[in-house]
Amino acid sequence: DGSTDATPELVRDVNNNKIRFIQNDDNRTLPYSLNRGIRESNGQYIARNDADEISKPARLERQVEYLDNNPDVQVVGCWCEIIGKNGEHIINEGFAADRDFGVEDLIRNGPGLTHGSVMMRRDALEKVGGYREPFEYAQDYDLWLRISDRFGEGAIVSIPEVLYERKIEAGQIANRKPTLICAEYARESIRSDTENGELLEEMSEKLEQTATQSLDEATERAMYYYLIGLRYFNEGKRVEFYKNMF
Repeated sequence: DGSTDATPELVRDVNNNKIRFIQNDDNRTLPYSLNRGIRESNGQYIARNDADEISKPARLERQVEYLDNNPDVQVVGCWCEIIGKNGEHIINEGFAADRDFGVEDLIRNGPGLTHGSVMMRRDALEKVGGYREPFEYAQDYDLWLRISDRFGEGAIVSIPEVLYERKIEAGQIANRKPTLICAEYARESIRSDTENGELLEEMSEKLEQTATQSLDEATERAMYYYLIGLRYFNEGKRVEFYKNMF
């Protein structure tokens, strides 16, 4: 997507004929690139994997197996191992067993799934129109809402196995405000009778007025440890939380 680092050279140096390299002439944002990748592919299943994150060896096998055996499921994620900046284990992050990932559940509890960890049916993506490019900062949440609305409860599931590694980075906070705006309008587009065009125009105006947060070195370091502490706290690991935060 218009990378200015050595990504193109690194990919071309990988000697594997299963890899097909596709390059945008300039940066077109993630939703555009995702849609382009989907159009260029030819499989019945589409798997995601984010930059700086790692799929464990059995991930794709387990997700293909799950989709093959559960024809009503359209999207399957998994639990994740959260790792620090040096690759150290922080926690394993799962989801409540009673989450059904229906529309009301998604509105009430948020997206839940780690975007890079999912595998989806191409047919489902095509039926809901793929990713919506205006939702640059919450493209996954918007997609889950539309898939759940189209196919009903049970269309989205998470395998209760740790099959993916996700790295904590302070930059996850930098885009918090525009992400919250996009998430708000994703929910509104499902609940409201208002024309989506009007909602998207309103959302775009708000995004233009909201600058992403720039983090200096000290703030970035503080936010990094805050994110680690928050995960310890959410998991009820009080000893680790206090050691990390204080």
